[in-house]
Amino acid sequence: MAMTADGKIATANRAVSTFGSGRDRDHLLEMRATADAVMAGARTVDLNRVNLGPGPAKYRRLRLKHGLAESNLRIIASRSGTVNPNAEVFKRRFSPILILTTRRASQRSLKKLRAVADKVSICGENEINFRRTLGWLRQAWGVKRLLCEGGGELNAALFRAGLVDEVHLTVCPKIFGGREAPTIADGVGAADLANATQLKLKSAKRHGNELFLVYRVTKAMQAGGRRSPTSNLCPPTSGLMLSFHPPREEPEQIRQPVQVNDNFWIVKLIGLLQCAHAAFRAAANGARHVERRRVHAGAGSRPTFVSDVLLFNFVDQLF
Repeated sequence: MAMTADGKIATANRAVSTFGSGRDRDHLLEMRATADAVMAGARTVDLNRVNLGPGPAKYRRLRLKHGLAESNLRIIASRSGTVNPNAEVFKRRFSPILILTTRRASQRSLKKLRAVADKVSICGENEINFRRTLGWLRQAWGVKRLLCEGGGELNAALFRAGLVDEVHLTVCPKIFGGREAPTIADGVGAADLANATQLKLKSAKRHGNELFLVYRVTKAMQAGGRRSPTSNLCPPTSGLMLSFHPPREEPEQIRQPVQVNDNFWIVKLIGLLQCAHAAFRAAANGARHVERRRVHAGAGSRPTFVSDVLLFNFVDQLF
């Protein structure tokens, strides 16, 4: 998910929600090519011209290479059922669209949504029961890997349910500010550090001025404040990947400090001794040729000897 350097995914007035680079966009489509289904919240599909589809032909071919259907299942989550039936996502019918909602949705809203979606499912009283819903998606629709593209409220609900396996973040070189600007996880949030979702950095890449980060969720909060390893919360058969925005060239890998040990210095010392021995032998054997080489080098210039070249090698070994 693309976010600014201060953690915002849109401006406070929601007027700007797309600000990543072309590489970020390509990255999103690459991730969609690994998922059985792509999910987003109602506001995300209402305010953006998105269809949640696989994208151009090369990504559809990539899906087939991964053993997936050519197009992914599309899912929209809305507790109140307030999804605009005229949104862009409903205008292209290349794969099924499911809408997840609750009993808070009015009959009028449900009727409109059933006219444009392939399935409208009631998944709870006031809140969507994502744990039960993911089980249903697995059984009824064969969803083993789900990519969620926000917004912040939906992301937060998945974190609270302990259903997130990975978080993909693109940090963009911008500052939006604004206390009302949405972040990658809104809602109530954790009450203290002990109840925060715990992450482990899996990879970090740089492309231009953007950073592409992948975190593995190690511990997540359960209802009642109890935390458990995510492997117990979300088994591989119903794995959930939470992504955060999208991207041509492979991003530059951030260089890590080189770790050295005693063996490293032993090898270096042996190389130094070998170079020194070779340099001294060459100097002794070539001493009788010094005057002849000086004449050939010309007046005022310094001749280059075999020992000079070996000294360069000696320095290379040292550094």
